[in-house]
Amino acid sequence: MHRRFSFATFTVGLLCAFMLVAALPTRAALADFRVENDGAHVVQYLYIEPEGAPSWGPDLLGQYELYPTQYDAALAGYTVPNCNQDMRAIYTDGHVEELDGVNVCTQYIMLHY
Repeated sequence: MHRRFSFATFTVGLLCAFMLVAALPTRAALADFRVENDGAHVVQYLYIEPEGAPSWGPDLLGQYELYPTQYDAALAGYTVPNCNQDMRAIYTDGHVEELDGVNVCTQYIMLHY
């Protein structure tokens, strides 16, 4: 004996499958954060990478520098693999400041050197 499925049963099943796929967590996240230089020295380079990554990506400041009391919100909408990122700031005098496991999706980040 063969069972017949109606178009309505097929549609409901297909809709359920799409809902399950849509509910899966995504791997990319939008980082909508700002970095403020709350210190007394100029930040020359700024990097973020996924937490624990073996190397740093490109300089996020590009041709700009981050002066004391200034902030950079240019990273709004920057896509990252996940929200937890390591951050590295290199100052014009060569000092390096690293922050590990920063939640760039929700945090307001302040540098203090």
